[in-house]
Amino acid sequence: MSSEPLVTTSVADATESTERGLLIAVLLLVLAGTAAILMTMP
Repeated sequence: MSSEPLVTTSVADATESTERGLLIAVLLLVLAGTAAILMTMP
């Protein structure tokens, strides 16, 4: 019974870390896209 809360917390931490990674990836993609548009614009 004592291992259940540890598993749930580890899963919650993993989901939070993955969500943060996705958010950072999306932000980087947006920044790269805007930079490319600004570079291509005359």
